[in-house]
Amino acid sequence: MKNPISCAKSANAVKNRDWERGVFPRACTCFLRPPGFFNTPIGISWRSAAHAAIMSLMQIETEHSHEDKRHWVRITRACNNRCLFCLDRDSLDGEILDRETIMKDLLAGIARNARRVVISGGEPTIHPEFTQIVAQASAMGYAWVQTISNGRMFCYRNFLDCAVEAGLREITFSMHGHTRELFERLTGAPDSFRQALGGLRNALEKQGLVVSVDIIISALNCDLLHEIVQFYHELGVGEFDLLYPVPFGAAWSRRGEVLIDTDRAAPALRKTLEYGIAHGLRIWTNRVPPALLEGFESHIQTPSRIYDEVHERRDMFLDFLHGTSPGCRNDRCHWCHMADYCGFLEQARQERDGKGAGLFALTPETLNLLESAEPSLIRGVAASPADTIMRPEARNLAKIPNLAVYLSFNRIPQIREIPDLPGAHAVIDINRDTAPELIQKGLPDLGNIPVSLHAPGYKNLSSCCEKASSLVDFFAEFSGPGGAPFPVVFNTPPCMSGVAYRALLPMLLLAACPNIEWDLDELTQFFITNRYHKHSSRCRDCAEFGACPGLHINYARHFGFAQARPLCAPVKSYS
Repeated sequence: MKNPISCAKSANAVKNRDWERGVFPRACTCFLRPPGFFNTPIGISWRSAAHAAIMSLMQIETEHSHEDKRHWVRITRACNNRCLFCLDRDSLDGEILDRETIMKDLLAGIARNARRVVISGGEPTIHPEFTQIVAQASAMGYAWVQTISNGRMFCYRNFLDCAVEAGLREITFSMHGHTRELFERLTGAPDSFRQALGGLRNALEKQGLVVSVDIIISALNCDLLHEIVQFYHELGVGEFDLLYPVPFGAAWSRRGEVLIDTDRAAPALRKTLEYGIAHGLRIWTNRVPPALLEGFESHIQTPSRIYDEVHERRDMFLDFLHGTSPGCRNDRCHWCHMADYCGFLEQARQERDGKGAGLFALTPETLNLLESAEPSLIRGVAASPADTIMRPEARNLAKIPNLAVYLSFNRIPQIREIPDLPGAHAVIDINRDTAPELIQKGLPDLGNIPVSLHAPGYKNLSSCCEKASSLVDFFAEFSGPGGAPFPVVFNTPPCMSGVAYRALLPMLLLAACPNIEWDLDELTQFFITNRYHKHSSRCRDCAEFGACPGLHINYARHFGFAQARPLCAPVKSYS
């Protein structure tokens, strides 16, 4: 299958957001073949496959836009609605932030090389200097200015005109119901439906303004989700973001009316996404459990959105790394999309406290940290690429007794490349380059060095499209020495490898440096690339469910959860 971004025509279509005009390169058909297209189950229509292809291209573009960096600026802690699902309710103290504070925040984004800014609240449009703030953001150099709003102020045409003239490029309207009764029960504000609907209609008439609709899925509107999307689509909206509720603020205090069981949400989401596919809508999901999107994996939220979540609660996560557990920890984790991330931070903190496994990732980018690392915390390293361990900066590692050394290769190594190190273990990634040779020739002979296989993680969807090999297809053909399945396979679900799950999950080397401050961006990137795994909803019935963390999130987005095949009985263990 051709990788969509390897084709210049499709890559330009993504870069220029051509899907917004329905334009695709005529001479190119690779965009019609999404990741996993040839694994599409029989019975899936061409329309569905083509829609998945377009969504995959859009997801790749979205990931690149996040790599360009997006900066969120909160300009109020006040709102003219009282939404019963509001996750910020506890922090809404009525404050209207002063212009100087806002300008400092905008400049901080520019200093981070952010090209896009999202102006939010509370409700941002009730700030008396909203249009001036938009103008200032544009003048500072932000290429794209967006706001997320309940839309009520935009029912005043003059207000909308001034905002657009100031440089507002995109408005996301929060529209959680399609009838006055449902809408105002959710917003808690009389007449809010008429005003918000008027603002939406005004914005849709504005040439060149990007308009989308956010819908918070709750226990009150879940079963009507398809009807809500249809209502706003018929008004002219073509882009939607479906948001799962989070257990904070009012959403937690009124959780009986807000939080929903996944078994109830799944059919509502499927029906809504099927409608979107049939009508060519752009439907994104936000915080929706990936397992609910089996069969619609192109709609799984890009993992890079975790950066936004971390930015919003940066102080809380830093406090957590320094030993102060969030007040939400444990009792709300079942409902929270960030539970796995918090678990990863807890592991990082344990490593720094000397209570972890002591296995750390060693890369050329992190070699400089070895000078600050505490040797007593390090019991093993996973070097990627393998020759990193031979760099002069790593020479002091030889002084650590009984050090385990995993040498990572993304190609088939030769015996002459293996350093003479005690405790060395070669680990070969299963990817497009290595899989054919491993199937044809088997494992390489590296003398006395043990050789294992490894299912790598992926930074983003585009890298997975480019490098990943189907693990199901690989293990269907691969056999180890003597024709027997090779027993040592790291980070691979047992339903694919045929052997028990074995983890090789090194921690970021930063965790071994007690005197260096935590870097949340580095931790987040490491988590996405190496630790972000998710189960299919069917995995709950698997005999290996408790031992296996599931598929890497970008592998699931590329190949689909259908590759997970629940086992009726446990597989064989390693000898």
